[in-house]
Amino acid sequence: MFNSIAYKKSTSIIRMLESLLGETKFQEALRLFLRTHLVDSHAFDHLNFTLSDFLSSWIEQPRFPVIHIRTLNATHVSLTQSPYRHYRPSPDDLVWKIPISIRNRTEWIVDKKPKVFEVGNELIFNDAASYFRLQYDDAIYERIGAASIHVVTCHLDFIIPRMFQHPQFHVIKNLVIKSFEPHFNKFVANTDITMDEVLLNQERFREVVFIRLCEFEYKPCIEYANDQVQKLMENCKEKHLSSRCNKIPMSMRAPLYGASIRHNNPTVFEFFYRKWLDEPIDVEKYRIWTGFSWSPNRTQIHRLLNDLTGKLANVEDLKTNVVEYSRHYIVEFRFEDSAELLEYIYIAVTKAFISVEQLDLLDEMKELAPGIREGIRKKVIAMNEWKKIMGDYVAGNASLVLDSLDWSL
Repeated sequence: MFNSIAYKKSTSIIRMLESLLGETKFQEALRLFLRTHLVDSHAFDHLNFTLSDFLSSWIEQPRFPVIHIRTLNATHVSLTQSPYRHYRPSPDDLVWKIPISIRNRTEWIVDKKPKVFEVGNELIFNDAASYFRLQYDDAIYERIGAASIHVVTCHLDFIIPRMFQHPQFHVIKNLVIKSFEPHFNKFVANTDITMDEVLLNQERFREVVFIRLCEFEYKPCIEYANDQVQKLMENCKEKHLSSRCNKIPMSMRAPLYGASIRHNNPTVFEFFYRKWLDEPIDVEKYRIWTGFSWSPNRTQIHRLLNDLTGKLANVEDLKTNVVEYSRHYIVEFRFEDSAELLEYIYIAVTKAFISVEQLDLLDEMKELAPGIREGIRKKVIAMNEWKKIMGDYVAGNASLVLDSLDWSL
């Protein structure tokens, strides 16, 4: 008698079998099987021995297995199987014949003995096409988390600057806020944990969450930043921000400094400015400087730059030396290497050329640098060919995609 569990399990096993054999071979075998046994009850002895042996461990046994994956070194892992237990205990003698897809090859686990595999940089096995669970150790989860955070950060770094002026940018902004909001609440509720208790990828992700939410004017993030900075101003009034008086986790300092500077009166800026001048630790000095970049006040930015160049000038008259060196170098370069200088100018001007229509401009400048003209032309033509073939598949056309969406949802 079939129930919903049987149908769901059979679907997963069929998908696992298709992944094992390949789509083409699986469909050919399935068609042959159905033609041969169209009116039969499809007993398992109709199948060849090896495949029957494989399927019997999945169909004739209850439950499903868990694969435990343990890191041995940078390239090798150890895999073992055990019955999955949730509400009810499972018999310990259950064993499955399990295909494991690793780096375009298939390996097998057929008993309970640990088996060692060389996996290279592979992080996730079987592409969710198997009827079992994977239990990774902390080291692999750390690598998976780091890879995921890197992908998310790269996508946001690519999309946000390009879509910032789009009339529907608020949709992307709200999506980011909704995605990060639960993590923000979790991090705010657990800010007292020490670095020993935080994995590196969690620390990095916490930084990403606070940067994006405070950057998008998420009110709870701004309020939290102001509250933390007010406490910081009280606790570190006479001490460096790199000292123990600073209770803000290191990964959260730059975004919280920046959000507070952006959304506060000049008193906060003056506090951080004094601390930046006196701070002896370069890493903390950099965090403060990053916070300054959030300031919308041009007067504050000009003051920073003027004071910075003035301070450098006091170090053995560095400013004068740099100006003098630059002047002589440019003059020498201009008269002795004029051809090379013209090539630099030519490359700088044509760097933004991306359309075939702009190629006519190359002819107007062909006398400047004839040696590199053909290379620029080939680059532009190749880029246009790539856009014709791949343009519809990349985020560069996100604006067209957004225009086609139903924004009433």
